Amino acid sequence: MKHQSDHHKKSSFGVHTLVVLLIALAGFFAFAGLATVKAADTTGAGSSETGAGVNWPSFDRTAPLKKEFVATKHYNFSERFFKPSVVVEQLDTPIEVIFTPEQSVKNHISAMRAGDYEWWLQTMDVRTREMIQKAEEANGVTVEDRQKQWAEQFKDVNVTMERWIETGRFLIISVRLWPKGAKALAAQEAGKDARKEIPIVMSIMDGSWLVTAMLGRDDPVVANYDHPVFEQSNELSIERIIRE
Repeated sequence: MKHQSDHHKKSSFGVHTLVVLLIALAGFFAFAGLATVKAADTTGAGSSETGAGVNWPSFDRTAPLKKEFVATKHYNFSERFFKPSVVVEQLDTPIEVIFTPEQSVKNHISAMRAGDYEWWLQTMDVRTREMIQKAEEANGVTVEDRQKQWAEQFKDVNVTMERWIETGRFLIISVRLWPKGAKALAAQEAGKDARKEIPIVMSIMDGSWLVTAMLGRDDPVVANYDHPVFEQSNELSIERIIRE
């Protein structure tokens, strides 16, 4: 009987200890919850509630009222067409000082056609050049990869300048790659659109027209200058909901 009594006392002690711990934890979480309420409600006035021995303010709130902020941005540009389209002739050597945007396009395209990586980099402004070199190094793109890409891209094609676009301090000349021979037939059979234009963005840097990535492909003008809407209208409006 003594053994059972001792066991009963130990069990009672264990249960009592567990109950005390549970009560303490419940008090801690209740205090933490009230602290969260205090942090959330920082404005207004109302009654107070007592919790864990501390008075925290409790605020009344109105029903939520949905509102909308609309910011309108206008991207203006002027456009001219080359009539007729101008064939981009291949240069044998780089142009040191580029006085016209057309020369910049010829210099840029000729570098790729020649497979000359250093020449290609020199057609760009310093910031764009450094950005491309870092990106290609990070993505594991080698000089040989670029040369292989250009060899395929410019094989059996004619390159023409199509549009002259001015927007801010930037100038865009769009070029078109026209497949010829067997490549033209293959593109036609594959249903590829040969009319797709490639924008080349330039700006004057140190007295020379250089290709730049300061106006990226996600810029609204670069991305939409050839939108079909512009065939009937001089204005294109695009609305996007940024945040619900």
